[in-house]
Amino acid sequence: MNLRIKRNLFLQKILWNAPGFAVLRAYVALRRRADYVLLNHSLDSETNGEYWLLDNLPPKPVVLDVGFNTGDFTAEILSRSPEAQVFAFDPARAAERAFKARFGSNPRVSFVASALSDQPGQFEFHDYDNMCSSLARRSDAGAEASTYKVNVETLCGWFERSGLDRIDFLKIDAEGFDANVIAGALPLLKAGKIGVIMFEYANGWINNKRFLGEVDTMLKQTSCTLHQLFNGFLAPVNYTSQNERFDMGRMYVITTPIVWSKKLPTKQYAFID
Repeated sequence: MNLRIKRNLFLQKILWNAPGFAVLRAYVALRRRADYVLLNHSLDSETNGEYWLLDNLPPKPVVLDVGFNTGDFTAEILSRSPEAQVFAFDPARAAERAFKARFGSNPRVSFVASALSDQPGQFEFHDYDNMCSSLARRSDAGAEASTYKVNVETLCGWFERSGLDRIDFLKIDAEGFDANVIAGALPLLKAGKIGVIMFEYANGWINNKRFLGEVDTMLKQTSCTLHQLFNGFLAPVNYTSQNERFDMGRMYVITTPIVWSKKLPTKQYAFID
């Protein structure tokens, strides 16, 4: 019996009891806090770097808020860049009501009552009347869905009709359909029409049966770079299967060679994630 096996048997023997469980609970709590605060496995916009990223927007940016919901992120964009032009995408009926209430008279915000994906058409949308509404049926939404057909576009298709010549910042919070949105934007990335993409990676991806590795593979067709977002810098991602952790969400950023005039700082980190 080698030393590793002896050690494992010893730990099982001394920790598989009430005092041992107390030690383990303390360790798990510390590990979760380190994950959340230091490794930034967090969806808290106040601290995870989302608002820092907005503070670095170029002058008069063209911004797409994909997953508008109640409009909080659009409000943050305008508070930092009052001359921004924002296009808010969301097929949920409540989202359109929220837009009319908050931004209906603001000429700088346009609402698009469509979902974005990698294929256009009419698809079922599962509206849980909370932050989990999605084109994918969610097993973790905590509510019964109201399901109805919605219009779905690709970003490339919409962009061709928009009259825009660029998108400075694309924020995606599509509750698991983020990879689909990126796939539908791939020709624009190849053509250098998008500056920065920020997207959410969380347990909604499970319901859509997508993986972060698929985004990493897509980006190999381009000159773009995948980063994890931190509060104050970006960390380049060297993808491995260990990145596929759905238990704690995190934010990722895709940068292109034409990012913005203000270069975003990057740092390498050596934590085993």
